[in-house]
Amino acid sequence: RITFNILLNYRLSKFYLILYLCTLEICPIILFAKTISTSL
Repeated sequence: RITFNILLNYRLSKFYLILYLCTLEICPIILFAKTISTSL
């Protein structure tokens, strides 16, 4: 049971890590695109 909880938390943390990395990568791109579109 404890092992299951640890495994579940590990899977969730991996999911959040991927989500965080995607946000970290995508947000600057969106901001960059907005800056370009407003300057044009």
